[in-house]
Amino acid sequence: MEIWLIIVVETMMLLYVLWMSNVYISLTYKRVRNNDHLVVSVYSFKHIFSYTMEVPVIEWESNNRPELIKTKIETPDNADSVKTYSKREQRFVHRSIKKYFTSIPQLIAMWKDANNYLFKYKLFMSKLSRGLSCEQLSWHVRYGVYDAALTGMIYGIAWNVTECFLHYAVKRIRFMQKPSLRITPVFDRQILEIELHCIFRLKLGNVITAIWSIVYTKEKEARGSG
Repeated sequence: MEIWLIIVVETMMLLYVLWMSNVYISLTYKRVRNNDHLVVSVYSFKHIFSYTMEVPVIEWESNNRPELIKTKIETPDNADSVKTYSKREQRFVHRSIKKYFTSIPQLIAMWKDANNYLFKYKLFMSKLSRGLSCEQLSWHVRYGVYDAALTGMIYGIAWNVTECFLHYAVKRIRFMQKPSLRITPVFDRQILEIELHCIFRLKLGNVITAIWSIVYTKEKEARGSG
């Protein structure tokens, strides 16, 4: 009896430690001389468990058509590298438009599905954002166009947008240190350089709760439809 009691207590303690353990999400994005580099890392327990996804190339194509993206994704072992092609993406867009926007019933069904997914997304994010904190936020931008007046106007708009974003984020995210934000206008040439680095921390229990809320909602919908 005492052995079973010890096992139960130790199991409960282990589950509590896992529930309260921190999960870190690190995001780093750099754009220098039209070269884009994106790195997303998820780790926990002092990097004992970690996963990194790297997107070293983001190519924009524009031939008097809507801009399309070509990406190459590299995983740590590089075994599951995926490369997407703009022509295939373009065919997918055309087929989707032809399928959904040529029939009113399908368009209505798509609208209902979009509202359903939006509801689930808000539910997931509301559960996930509880206890969410930002350990570090650094955002530096250097930009410029040939027109000095336009460069100055963009500078004012950029700071207004940044202030609105911070006002929105402060209400939902706890910042552990003051964000480092810098916007530098360049008046003598056309340039756009971006450096973004942020680290978010959340509890593993919040992740489990968010996932469970989606699973419970789907099961409830299945029982209702059945």
